[in-house]
Amino acid sequence: MASSLLLPTASHIAALSSLHIHGFSTSRIQQQQPRFLRTTRVPLFHNAATPSFQEGRSNNASSKAAAARGGDDDDDDVDEAAAAALKQLESTSNSVLDFAAANFLPIALVTGVAIGLTFPQPGQLMQQWGVSKWTTSAIFVISGLTLSTGDVAKAAKAWPAVLFGLVSILFITPLMAVPVLRLNLVPRELVTGLAIFCCVPTTLTSGISLTQLAGANTALALALTVTSNLLGIFTMPYMLSALVGHGSGVSLPAGPLLKALVEILLIPLLIGKFIREIFNVQDFVDKRKQKLSFLSIFLLSLSFMSPSSDGTKT
Repeated sequence: MASSLLLPTASHIAALSSLHIHGFSTSRIQQQQPRFLRTTRVPLFHNAATPSFQEGRSNNASSKAAAARGGDDDDDDVDEAAAAALKQLESTSNSVLDFAAANFLPIALVTGVAIGLTFPQPGQLMQQWGVSKWTTSAIFVISGLTLSTGDVAKAAKAWPAVLFGLVSILFITPLMAVPVLRLNLVPRELVTGLAIFCCVPTTLTSGISLTQLAGANTALALALTVTSNLLGIFTMPYMLSALVGHGSGVSLPAGPLLKALVEILLIPLLIGKFIREIFNVQDFVDKRKQKLSFLSIFLLSLSFMSPSSDGTKT
């Protein structure tokens, strides 16, 4: 029995000894192997924390946010470029409109002449229908609408300027016909026409349109226009006879000319002034003076599309 108790102990000792020897030999063998053949148990993520699911979601969200910010930056650049282009276009269009507004009269007149030369049929029809009379009357209606009582009072106070203008128009300017007649131009009718041009009074519509466009004293321009044309009916025959001569073939019947001036000039002017004062449209008209001036110039350009045949000078 004693031997049976010793046997397990001896077997245990032998097993332990074998394990010790085996472990020792294994370690020795492993130490004797080359370094590149040694097996080492290294973690899959050495010296690094294994990313969790939440960290992956946060990284993905950060990437999407960065991409969204990049897209927003690109959109902002596109918007800024479009805004700059629109601003440049607006500035260019404003410059063109300002130039057209400042030079509307010559642009309109040149356009009217060009259309009349290129397409003469509309101008001929307007001449047959007497459109120039109606456009001239409309211009003086607009002049009456824009004529304030204060401007009339200022023109009356400026009687020295009116007197000087009348003397210049009716007596000084006609003297220019003398040197004009000495010009050697062909045909000779051109010289005669220029001499007659020097003897006639101021234009009915061009001077007023220029004055309105320049923002000057329209009442003074109207006073000079109306008075010089009415007095010119009586002064022109003598000036033409003395300066141009009887051989010019020009006859000025005072009666029909006076009637035409009253119908085309004086009555439309009084109608416009009547509408301004009776219907109380002063504020409405004064706020739209520039537009009405452009309308007058447009009506004036229509008369340049056809030669004048009514005996009035536009």
